[in-house]
Amino acid sequence: ARFNQQIDKQTRYRTKSILCVPIKNNDGTIIGCTQMINKLNAPEFNQTDVDLMSAFNVFCGIALSNAQLYESATQSKKKMTAMLDIALNLTTSSTFNSLIGNITGKAKELLEAEFCYVFIIDRARHVCKPLATSSEQTIEFSTKSDAVGFVATTGSEVNVSEPQKDKRFDLFFCEHVKIEPNSILVMPIVDASNQVVGVMEAINKNGMPKFTDEDQALLKAFCSFTGLALDRWMMKKPGEFWKNDVDLVDSLT
Repeated sequence: ARFNQQIDKQTRYRTKSILCVPIKNNDGTIIGCTQMINKLNAPEFNQTDVDLMSAFNVFCGIALSNAQLYESATQSKKKMTAMLDIALNLTTSSTFNSLIGNITGKAKELLEAEFCYVFIIDRARHVCKPLATSSEQTIEFSTKSDAVGFVATTGSEVNVSEPQKDKRFDLFFCEHVKIEPNSILVMPIVDASNQVVGVMEAINKNGMPKFTDEDQALLKAFCSFTGLALDRWMMKKPGEFWKNDVDLVDSLT
C-alpha cells in the first residue's frame, strides 16, 4: 500500500523489489535516504543488503553533513560581509536614499527575496511612504492600510505565506505596484527610544512558501542598521523628512 504505482505506469518500468534505507547525521536526524530497486538474480533484497546499505549510509551522512556545514559557513561569511559593508556605508554614503538602497539590496540578496522595501512612517500625518524606490512606486498610504501599516501601528512582526488570506490587513502596496505576493516578512524599524519610525518588508521567498526564522532574525539586523540611520537623520534634519537625497555627511559621520 506504501508503493506508488504511477511511476512504473509512466515509465513502463516494472519494480519488483525495493530497499530504501535512511541517511542520518551524527545526532540521528534523518537527512536523506538511499533507494535500491530490483535485486539482481534474486526476488528480493536480504538482511545482508540492509546491513551493507546502512554502513554505506554512514559515509553518506558524513558527506551530506559536511556539505551542509560548508554551505552554512559560506552563508555566514556572506552575511558578515554584507553587515560590514552596510556599517561602512553608514559613514560613507553621500545620500540617505543611496544608503537605504544598499541596505534593501543586501537584504534582498541574503534573504533570497524577490522584493525588499523600506517604508518611513509619518506619525503626524498617519501615513507610510516607501524609500529609495522608482517614481511609479512612490506613494503615500494610511497606516490603517496594508501589512506595513499593521506593523507600523502594532510594532509586531509579520511572517506569513499566502498573505491574501490574512484577515489582519489588506495588501494595498502590493496591489499598487502590481506584485503578486506568495509570502511576506514585515518587521518594524525602531529608533533609540524604541518608537517605530519605519517598516521593512521582504516579499516572496525564492523557492519556498515562507520566510524562515533565520530570515526573520537577519531582517531584524538590517532593521537595526536602518533604525540607526533614520534616528540620526531625524534628529539632525526633521524638516527634511519627506525630501529625497538628504546629505548624510554631517549626520552619520
